[in-house]
Amino acid sequence: MIIDNTSLRTRSRSLHGA
Repeated sequence: MIIDNTSLRTRSRSLHGA
């Protein structure tokens, strides 16, 4: 599984947005 900076940022935003 390759995690890009963009993917990590999107995941972080989802966690914070939830």
